[in-house]
Amino acid sequence: MIGIVILNYLTYNETIKCVDSIKKTGYRDKKIVIVDNASQNDSFKFLYDTYKNDSEVILVNNTTNNGYAAGNNIGIKLLPNNCEYLIISNSDIIFKRDSLKKLIEPLEKKEANCVAPKVLKFDGTEWFSNQFVPIGKKELVLGYSFLKRLDLKKTYKLVSGLNKDRNKKAYIYAPSGCCFAIKINDFKKIGFFDEKTFLGYEEAILGNKLRKNNMNVLYYPDAQIYHVHMASTKQIGGLSMVYCSKSELYYVKNYLNASKNYICFLSLIRIIEYIRLVLKNRDNIKWLSQYIKVFKDAIIDSSN
Repeated sequence: MIGIVILNYLTYNETIKCVDSIKKTGYRDKKIVIVDNASQNDSFKFLYDTYKNDSEVILVNNTTNNGYAAGNNIGIKLLPNNCEYLIISNSDIIFKRDSLKKLIEPLEKKEANCVAPKVLKFDGTEWFSNQFVPIGKKELVLGYSFLKRLDLKKTYKLVSGLNKDRNKKAYIYAPSGCCFAIKINDFKKIGFFDEKTFLGYEEAILGNKLRKNNMNVLYYPDAQIYHVHMASTKQIGGLSMVYCSKSELYYVKNYLNASKNYICFLSLIRIIEYIRLVLKNRDNIKWLSQYIKVFKDAIIDSSN
């Protein structure tokens, strides 16, 4: 049996479309858990009215939003004991008719512990969201900041696999958090998602935990899904960058063992980036003080 966990935050329309696409695959042996992550709209009501009589769907009304990792963990732990495979899906994913079958194919053949699909935009082009190599301290600076121009985007291309044939399967570092498949027992072995993050860096942490446990991730382009991209994070705007920065700092300190000097350097880069963002869109200024405080607190904490 496949267990599919979908985290909903405000985006009940997208969630319903996602579930519809899952049902259209015709895959019978499945259970879907939808976790409404304390949406501040009528999400739970609409989802309840839609699925209250659907035996394939388990609906959870999470009264506290503790983020992506914690919300998904709640859903995973509610799956039936006979679920062998787990698929994590954002609410804004549309599955093709053969997506479920293709996603678990390498797991059934024991080719991989975790499977990353090809993530497509609705125009058929690809989102380069899977991580082909580990994201270390160098990659964060040269691959994911304005400094990537000085690097001629070489590091970014390596991480995103832009130097690879995207139509060939390959073993990579981490799947995109928007959708991936994994053997559920393997996910339990690595301790589920790390709930110390609220939003962002779940993939990098997942890749780190899988590698430490000698588990592999297969990019499998035969498995394809469509992603609207950032449907939930658009709802909270610039605040998403505050959450992502907290997760990034947690990641570099706890998984990369970053020094105080590195944290200071990274903080300077991120604050410059946010100020540039404010100059482009003045609406983001309302989060600036919170954003700076995240890095100030991290620097103070690194001194202790």
